[in-house]
Amino acid sequence: MCNYISMDIIPPITADLNTSLPIKYILCALIAGAANKIYDDIEDNFRLEQFKTAHNMEMLKGIHYVTFTILGIAYPLFFIMMYGAIFLNKVTTPSSYVLPYEKSLFYSFGLLFLFLDYSNLSMFSNVEFYYIAIICIAIALGEKIVDQVMCFVNKFYKFKYCNLSVINEVSQLKLIARLMGVIIFLIYYFYSTSSIMKIFASYNIAYISVSCCIQFYSLYIYKPPQPIEVPPIIQEKKEEKLVSPIKEDTDMPIITALSQV
Repeated sequence: MCNYISMDIIPPITADLNTSLPIKYILCALIAGAANKIYDDIEDNFRLEQFKTAHNMEMLKGIHYVTFTILGIAYPLFFIMMYGAIFLNKVTTPSSYVLPYEKSLFYSFGLLFLFLDYSNLSMFSNVEFYYIAIICIAIALGEKIVDQVMCFVNKFYKFKYCNLSVINEVSQLKLIARLMGVIIFLIYYFYSTSSIMKIFASYNIAYISVSCCIQFYSLYIYKPPQPIEVPPIIQEKKEEKLVSPIKEDTDMPIITALSQV
């Protein structure tokens, strides 16, 4: 008698567990993560001020709108997970998402909940459910946790542009932390069997990789503009012009002259 496993008891492979994720959605996640971080750093990092034009900022916002919406419609669970995590981050960190554009995202992207096809919500295992819960908590509290860890590490080794209690927008410690983040998400991407998690990992790989590049540029490539030195001779001539004698007004007002006639 042959032993076999009936196909009836094997659960169907859902989109969430399908490892053959279409490359277009991976590309979409990479573009969305990169556009998000580029916009964020141009807005916050004065070293990138030359790129802060109205055209560039609107273009980056539009790219993120489109790509994030595509991912949300194709994979509703990804959208729900990201929206919930960002909402928790706003609750735990009131100083975040204070710009008008950032505030508007809670309302504009919130409209997408009305148009999601919830029948496409794929089943996922308990392990993946724990992953999603941990990710939401990590995004909500990540900034505070990472800052505390970096400040603790910085007490033992003085990194460039870091104080003992404050981690600046640009620092060697942030660069190291970002590099570690890229490695972690790369490992997670190749070992994950979940399409949702692969998309999430791709989004963060692009987001953190852009951050690494900008940190490296700000630390080792960027040079602040030097003040233009005026030669002493030219400077003296300018001062002479400024101190030129004022011509006395010898003209008599018309009314006064007529009164003396």
